[in-house]
Amino acid sequence: MKKILALVFLLFFITNPAFGLKVKVQDASGSVGESIRVPILVEDAKNLGSMDVVITYDLAILKVKSVGKGELNKGLISSNTKEVEGKGIISIAIADSRGINGSGEIAVITFEGLKEGSSEIVIQGVRAHDVETHLDIGADVQDGKLTVTGKKTPGFEIFLAAVSLIVLAFVSRKLRE
Repeated sequence: MKKILALVFLLFFITNPAFGLKVKVQDASGSVGESIRVPILVEDAKNLGSMDVVITYDLAILKVKSVGKGELNKGLISSNTKEVEGKGIISIAIADSRGINGSGEIAVITFEGLKEGSSEIVIQGVRAHDVETHLDIGADVQDGKLTVTGKKTPGFEIFLAAVSLIVLAFVSRKLRE
């Protein structure tokens, strides 16, 4: 009986999200028409062999341009995007036969801002597995937010270019005289 109790206790600690992996979306911001990088972070990864993450976002505000590896991910990544009832859904699958350890970016989603507003980037689900035992790793999740502002209006750069052209024209005119 003691062995069974010890095994149940051990399995509780291995699969309890409070003691496992943390997966979160980093908040980000950008402008309409701009590429906006949104990292998916893990904290306290230990022997992470594979992970599936499902994320939703607002299609009216954002468009997915790409999904790629973060610096912590040395293995494989694949993704799929689709639309369901006005929501965008990204499914990301990560696998590493050596196991991922530590904290950092595991994936990066690049969005394009379509219009001004904010979109919650919601982690709908995470399934993670140990590289050696293939047991589930519990995961705490933290959603993020992406804020899109209006298009950047050229300001100082245009002023500087105009002044440079005027000075250049004046200098070249003086040199011809």
